[in-house]
Amino acid sequence: MAAVSSKHRPLPPTRSGPLPRDTQAGGQAASWAGVLVALAATALTMAALTFVAAFAGENVAGEEAGRFWALLFAGALALCGLFLAALGLVLQGEGAPSGSRHVVPVATGVATGAVVGALLLEGAGREAVLPLLLLLLATPPVRGALAWILRRQGTRGSRR
Repeated sequence: MAAVSSKHRPLPPTRSGPLPRDTQAGGQAASWAGVLVALAATALTMAALTFVAAFAGENVAGEEAGRFWALLFAGALALCGLFLAALGLVLQGEGAPSGSRHVVPVATGVATGAVVGALLLEGAGREAVLPLLLLLLATPPVRGALAWILRRQGTRGSRR
């Protein structure tokens, strides 16, 4: 069997080599791992609010039993948040140490967790789920569209 090589074309990548990553804007492209990071920030924020409310809040019903269930809920949220963050960072791959790609998902997750946690502690029902729509800002299609709009606004302003 003869090997075919050409001086004009590079050889195709092999299976054992690294896969090329398609990124936009210098490696700052949105990824679905950002959604996991946003969910982790939401869970950790809600866990912190529930933990503080268990000791300082008046909304924990049932005295010691209510405090126990609030602490158990806060612990479960914190554990889920840590696992979601780890999964998001593992899926991010070699770009994980750069913190700049996590700014929007973490900010979105903290804002969502604060709003939903406060509503749940105040005894809200179905209305507390609507602020979870803020998490859509962490998804790649929405972040890509917002980045495109902001880039277009920047180019329009510089032409004037």
